[in-house]
Amino acid sequence: MKKTKKVLSFLTAAAMFCGISMPAEPVMQLGAVLTVRAADATSGTCGENLTWEYDETTKTLTISGTGEMEDCSEDYKPWNSYVTDIEHVNIEKGVTSIGSCAFYGCSSLTSVTIPNSVTVIWSYAFTCCTSLTSVKIPDGVTQLGSAVFDGCTSLISVTIPDSMTSFGYAIFIGCESLTSVNIPDSETEITASTFCGCASLTSVTIPDSVTSIGGHAFYDCLALTSIIIENPDCEIFDDPSTICDGYIYETDSCTFTGTIYGYENSTAQAYAEKYGYNFDTIDHAPVSASMLGDVSGDNVINAGDAAMTLSTAAVYGATGTYGNLTEAQITAADIDGNGMVNASDAAYILQYAAIKGANGKEFDIRELVK
Repeated sequence: MKKTKKVLSFLTAAAMFCGISMPAEPVMQLGAVLTVRAADATSGTCGENLTWEYDETTKTLTISGTGEMEDCSEDYKPWNSYVTDIEHVNIEKGVTSIGSCAFYGCSSLTSVTIPNSVTVIWSYAFTCCTSLTSVKIPDGVTQLGSAVFDGCTSLISVTIPDSMTSFGYAIFIGCESLTSVNIPDSETEITASTFCGCASLTSVTIPDSVTSIGGHAFYDCLALTSIIIENPDCEIFDDPSTICDGYIYETDSCTFTGTIYGYENSTAQAYAEKYGYNFDTIDHAPVSASMLGDVSGDNVINAGDAAMTLSTAAVYGATGTYGNLTEAQITAADIDGNGMVNASDAAYILQYAAIKGANGKEFDIRELVK
């Protein structure tokens, strides 16, 4: 039988080379040759206590059970037959991790639901998911592996929770459409190549909690006009390619035509001056559109933010102060940029929440200001 299989394999290869279509591998039975083709499985296991099921009609992959998802590879996943067909992934509550390379190459994937039970998303989990436009990483996730969203060329926005404590390398490398990503206050490091090649990213605010920025972190960010570094002692990898919006081949040098904002005598100022980049003090930094309206700081603009703004306006009218709001919250509430928080700002926030709720699309809230 082994010899027969070798001959059949040879014939199949030869036929393919000559452009002839061959049937599935035949099985010898009672002297006759029968063609048997097994249907692709639409369900199975993907962890010790996890199962998967693919609905070919809705193009939805559902993963359920409890515990960790098994690691996959670039070339193999339990749902291998449907990798380029999957449009939706629904991970149910109880799953605690997303395995490495789990959805690598799912080029048709447009939406993914991740439950709060997930705590780790391992390396390359969503690499080359070229149709994915947005991802909300839920509270509870503490770790993202390296290159999780590598090559997600349509990815526009990502929401990262404050529970995050560990970032791998090159998480958003090649995400050329990325325009919005929040860096939580819990993060202490921007690792090497994190935003490398994010050609649509226009502004970044790095919170005071971040103590280091790795090499090539913002390399080839062609549209980056401002980067705000709030920690005056942040260690910035000593190379012009760490923050870079262009490369001059003739002189083999990197350039950055935007502005680095930080405090006087800070590492940000020292870095900018060393490489001839523009520097200005942090009080002159532009307000990021992604910050406006999110008064509560939960990365969602809704009626609650409008209520906080209206309440703050009332407190100011009565006492002349903004109560317990931080400077960041006051800035987020001042939609029209007139230096005051008032009822008009609350109305803009409420209007934004209503419009986004209706069509699901994010936009610059300042577009509402007449």
